[in-house]
Amino acid sequence: MTVKEAAKYLRISEWLLYDMVRKAQIPSFKVRSKIFFRQHDLEGWISQNTSSCGLRS
Repeated sequence: MTVKEAAKYLRISEWLLYDMVRKAQIPSFKVRSKIFFRQHDLEGWISQNTSSCGLRS
């Protein structure tokens, strides 16, 4: 997915997502100069980060 699609999926701003990519806080990959995300990787990232915050039931 693109940055725009991933931001919408995560319900965050595109600028925040760019910042997270720059800081290597979220899984992403580049094709030339474009940034992309795999939905499976984002779902895993969400699971890891919500369980460590105590938000997972």
